[in-house]
Amino acid sequence: MTMNDAPTVSEAPVRHAWRPLRRLPEGSLDFVGDIHGEIDALRLLLHRLGYDDLGHHPRGRRLVFLGDLIDRGTDSLAVVRTVATMIDRGNAMALMGNHDLNAVAGSRKAENTWLFGHGPVHQWERRATNDAERREVLDFLRGLPLALERHDIRAVHACWDDVCLAALDGEPGPAEALQTHRAKIEASLPAGAGSVERSLALQNRNPVKLITSGPEKAAPAPYTAGGKVRDEMRLPWWNSYRDPRWMIFGHYWRIPVAGIREDDGVLSKPSLNRTLGPGPAMCIDYSVGGRWYDRSQGRLHGPFTGRLAALRWPEKTLVFDDGEEMPVIHQPAGV
Repeated sequence: MTMNDAPTVSEAPVRHAWRPLRRLPEGSLDFVGDIHGEIDALRLLLHRLGYDDLGHHPRGRRLVFLGDLIDRGTDSLAVVRTVATMIDRGNAMALMGNHDLNAVAGSRKAENTWLFGHGPVHQWERRATNDAERREVLDFLRGLPLALERHDIRAVHACWDDVCLAALDGEPGPAEALQTHRAKIEASLPAGAGSVERSLALQNRNPVKLITSGPEKAAPAPYTAGGKVRDEMRLPWWNSYRDPRWMIFGHYWRIPVAGIREDDGVLSKPSLNRTLGPGPAMCIDYSVGGRWYDRSQGRLHGPFTGRLAALRWPEKTLVFDDGEEMPVIHQPAGV
């Protein structure tokens, strides 16, 4: 069986009821950063890591996908089907990113026109062609947890927060939790709240938003990121992370991509293989999601700016889709 022959999600076994936090399996793991629909990069990376098309590894390793499976790339549906098949076979786990959350919450964005059909789709991007395919994607994504952990390591898409995770215990699903907390926040805002104050409250006080896209603050001046003018900027929450357990996350592009995510110095100044902050926090999003911009500039088949990476545990080694490998260096900031 090849990846193209993988069963659809609708044919998969029934999954567990939603839980925001789930336990990582014991043994050796390979954490994979944000994929963003880049199926070719994923297949190449999995081959370099030694996995077959169903996620089986001859040494019993397992995969952990850090969210943002969809949007921007060539074939988000193929990525979802590939990851879902591996999970159903017991060879992988995955958690939810902010793009996955947008989909299950029904939020129409410029990046998910391929799924909802509410706008133009890039020439290189596969569409979901019918309601069955859309249900397939959404049924899978809405079951993803927000965080994973075990005694030595934690994983989240954007930001780990124990208080937020506790606040989500017992919620029926991520979309429902998002809306419930949003309504509470809206009701608590003062009548004269400005747009930035309101935006920051909805971001920082909603546990689902905080975990999947991280804390923000008011920017000193408007700036452009992701093709949009923004008044809020991301906060490096990892500067306060001091837990001895390693924290693996994605979301924050470590390679600047011209025209999308300019170099703000928050993540690009540290070497690509170094942890961040005082604790062992490691971001492994190397901007493969920016390949759509390269294609929009006529580079349909490369060269590409961003890369897809995996962090091998317990080896603490980075493996990239282009074959480069490098050790992860943990040296607390300021040391």
